Amino acid sequence: MKLLFVNMTPIFHNSSAIHRMCGIISGARKNGHTCDLLTLRADKKDFAYDDSRKEFLKENIDHYYTIKKTFLYDRLSAKKQSDAKGERSAGSMSKRRSGYRRYIKNIIRNIFELLFVYDLQCMNSKQVIKLELDYTKYDKIISISDPKSSHDIVFKLLKYKKISNIDSKWIQYWGDPWLNDVMREGLRWKKLIRYKEKRLLRHACRIVYTNPFTLDAQIKEYPAYSSKMMYINQTADVQEKKTEILESNKRYIGYFGDYGSNFRNIQPLYRYCIKNNIHLYIAGRSSDYLVETETVKIKGRLSQRDVSRMEDEASVLISICNKNGTQIPGKVFYQAGYQKPMIIILDGEFKEKMRAYFDSFDRYILCENNEESISKAIDKAFKEIKTGKRYRLDKRLTEKYGAEKILE
Repeated sequence: MKLLFVNMTPIFHNSSAIHRMCGIISGARKNGHTCDLLTLRADKKDFAYDDSRKEFLKENIDHYYTIKKTFLYDRLSAKKQSDAKGERSAGSMSKRRSGYRRYIKNIIRNIFELLFVYDLQCMNSKQVIKLELDYTKYDKIISISDPKSSHDIVFKLLKYKKISNIDSKWIQYWGDPWLNDVMREGLRWKKLIRYKEKRLLRHACRIVYTNPFTLDAQIKEYPAYSSKMMYINQTADVQEKKTEILESNKRYIGYFGDYGSNFRNIQPLYRYCIKNNIHLYIAGRSSDYLVETETVKIKGRLSQRDVSRMEDEASVLISICNKNGTQIPGKVFYQAGYQKPMIIILDGEFKEKMRAYFDSFDRYILCENNEESISKAIDKAFKEIKTGKRYRLDKRLTEKYGAEKILE
């Protein structure tokens, strides 16, 4: 089949949506399909710019189409970029910023976020109608969120009659649901979000979620579209992974992911490692301030190349589940290809169901989000290192399987 992938995050950004998309593209190529990509044009000045996917683009994408950012989006997103460069997770307090222009920009941005239910990227989605592209040649069009505007861009093509027969070819791959997104703050515009989400789902031929818990919640929310819904596990990163753990007697644990206290509680892990002089590296975005120590090092957002290097060097990889909701951190799946222990710290109201789900892969060490349980999990991980345990990658986490399930 000839496939078009749509994602409003540039491929040269490091994000979970890009990881998820690249896994399906790689699997589709291995299954004999051809893949094109439509996305937002990358800007090397963006705080999230990351050229690690250049070779992937050359090897897996036949045609690469981009749309330009609008001037207004560029100006409003400047605040986000500025905040990300100076965020507290880098181990130092944000520098004080002031100025009349910034104040006005913040007001405009806040008004937009209050009045509109899409992310800021929706400012760019209408740009797609300027693109000269024959959409009839594609057997399937796969839009991948987040951001939610990844789906809106296909809806715009439908709205402006740039595409036909969409009901038989549009696959929506949702990283997070919309109405029930744990990252969405507040309850504003709840009815409008439900209406817009329902409108998107109506036009899909297949709606894909990343785990069975989100699938169940979405079926309950939108039962009329349950026959279109399914889930597939996110796939493991297939890049070459080091199988030998260096300095295994040095307790080097790596946590690489966002950890804002509003959705994820890193404090028990952080406190335990400080008290017990365990070497822990934390890299990811957060507005929370963590103090570095001799054994605990704090980094901000890193490029995919730097994250991969740190993952290679870590003896143990660790993930923390969300405090609420059905979503699962993507790192749980992306890192599964490593021949090293992986600890998942369970949390939230679905933790017992998630325990049974993770156990089915025969891959992870599971624990509660408290210091005593984390201690036992870390001890078990280093015992597995000493015994030279080998880890089997479940078929359900492979790229070929994931792509096959989405496209069948």
